[in-house]
Formats: sequence, C-alpha cells, structure tokens
Amino acid sequence: NQKKIVVYLVLEKQDEIDKIQTEQQNVDRKKRIINICLEVCKSKLLDYMQPNRIIILENLPLTPNGKIDRK
Repeated sequence: NQKKIVVYLVLEKQDEIDKIQTEQQNVDRKKRIINICLEVCKSKLLDYMQPNRIIILENLPLTPNGKIDRK
C-alpha cells in the first residue's frame, strides 16, 4: 500500500481569456501548465517527493467557515 503525492493547482482567473479561447485551447493550456509543473518538480525535488498526479481545480473546496476543506 504505497502513498501517492498529488498536487492540486488553482490557476488565477482569466475570465476574458477563457471566454475567447475554445475548449480545446483551454485543455492545451492546462496540459502545458501541468508539463511545466512536472519539469519544475523534477528539477527541484528528490525522486521520492515527485508527485504522481497533478490536478487543476477551479478553486479549493472550502468549509462553511471559509477554511480549506481537507476531506
């Protein structure tokens, strides 16, 4: 039972850019961002600290109090 490291990324809102771009352009943009993150992780982190997955979220889930929901 091995533990896995997951990176959750929240990108800055770019409403105007998102409206103009097609869905495919947004997917390509997210793939480029994920690839850049993986490259940075490989150059800065030890092998056992490498993330197994990078997930892009619109925003982090919050509790009713406004704190990050860790569940």
